[in-house]
Amino acid sequence: MQKQPFNTIYQLMALRKNAQEELDKADKLLMIPDYFHYLLTGKPVQEYTNATTTQLVDPVTKDWNWELIRRLDYPEHIFQRIELPGHEIGTLRKVIREEVGFDCKVILPATHDTGAAVMAVPTVSEHPLYISSGTWSLMGTELTEADCSRNSCQKLLSKSWRSQKRMSFWITRLVCKLWIRVDFQLIKKKWHDIINHTMSVCDKGWRTVWN
Repeated sequence: MQKQPFNTIYQLMALRKNAQEELDKADKLLMIPDYFHYLLTGKPVQEYTNATTTQLVDPVTKDWNWELIRRLDYPEHIFQRIELPGHEIGTLRKVIREEVGFDCKVILPATHDTGAAVMAVPTVSEHPLYISSGTWSLMGTELTEADCSRNSCQKLLSKSWRSQKRMSFWITRLVCKLWIRVDFQLIKKKWHDIINHTMSVCDKGWRTVWN
């Protein structure tokens, strides 16, 4: 994953340096979707696509990078078993069944939003090119193996697995900046329209000037 200060690897280090007592109390590390699954089933499982966003998953073994975790002195017991999308976690807890009036199986989806979006790309191409636009705007392709070369790292190309056999490989920096710039222009135009409409209704004769 691209280096970002909010990535789990750095958040854990911030805890270790500034709030070690809180980290010592931790029993489990769960991403938000995994926490919801835990509340539903009572079973702590780490979903694969979201786990790859922590920067703590080995792209070769597709398991936690235990060597890195030990070198960073993170408590190993908090890292839960990684399972792939499609894995059946279990059924609803008794208290949930009684509340909703039924029982059902809880199946892991691809909980990383971009991973889920890429899985739904309507193509049979071996290496499709896609643009995913949401919180971030990402442009990328799919590979079967992680590209961990120096060139890939220097160009800040992110890698995230979307399934057992397919990996999403995307470019974020330039596209994200473009999205912010375009979105700002849209917001600017909307405010221009809203303010001018308000002024016309009030019949004040005011004008709005945008630089």
